[in-house]
Amino acid sequence: LLRRLVKSGELSTYYQPSTEGPSRKYYQLTQQGAARVDQLEEEWKLFTEAVEHFIEESENE
Repeated sequence: LLRRLVKSGELSTYYQPSTEGPSRKYYQLTQQGAARVDQLEEEWKLFTEAVEHFIEESENE
């Protein structure tokens, strides 16, 4: 999953030396990734509002 997100440009990676063992690989959210997170949050908000509306209508029947 992380490799796919790096390949799509939503994450970037870098290595940092470690005092214990080999260098460690770190992942960082890119601007494109942040925009995708915002989009997913908006989609989730719309979905949950639709579900809440459906539940309210079901309770009123």
